[in-house]
Amino acid sequence: MKVEPRPPARWFRRVCPIAAPPALLRDRRALAYHEAGHAVLCCMAGVPISEASINSEGNDGVVELLIEEPAEDMPDIPAHMLEKAAVQLAAMYMGGVMSEMILNEKDVEPGHYLLLGTRDWQNAKKLLFEVFGTTVPLFYCQRLARAVLTENWAWVQVVAAEIETSGVISGEVVKQLRVSPVFEQAGDVMGADL
Repeated sequence: MKVEPRPPARWFRRVCPIAAPPALLRDRRALAYHEAGHAVLCCMAGVPISEASINSEGNDGVVELLIEEPAEDMPDIPAHMLEKAAVQLAAMYMGGVMSEMILNEKDVEPGHYLLLGTRDWQNAKKLLFEVFGTTVPLFYCQRLARAVLTENWAWVQVVAAEIETSGVISGEVVKQLRVSPVFEQAGDVMGADL
């Protein structure tokens, strides 16, 4: 497995053509990798999860986030912190499909990005638009998700194997299954430097 480089910061505002979505086999294994991609990126971004699961038919899955409602007296969040969090969450939403593409050894044409109508993509677009007023960062977030997943592919594989076998994995077990972290910088695990 080739570890892909992280996108340079200048790609954050890069406008790119839309790529045709690659044909991906949608079976139980692919769905397990899809949910594992989300789960691993959640952990990398510090977003706690309750569990990642797929149904018994292997045609639907979910990662349940443990996000508390902010307190009424919570101070304002500095814009740069909100922007970084938005990029990391958008990458997490795209991590499912990116994981499936890595599994199937597929990628989009260089300089292009995917634009899908899935719930994950809609969530990423909505989040980026609310924070930045545009969805242009989609390309950057897709490349970031793909790079972080390839850096941590061994971890994705063991999480996916557990999901495929048992249908569910707890957030605590996802963290415990982390195998020799390839990349870790204090305070910047997802590398979203804007």
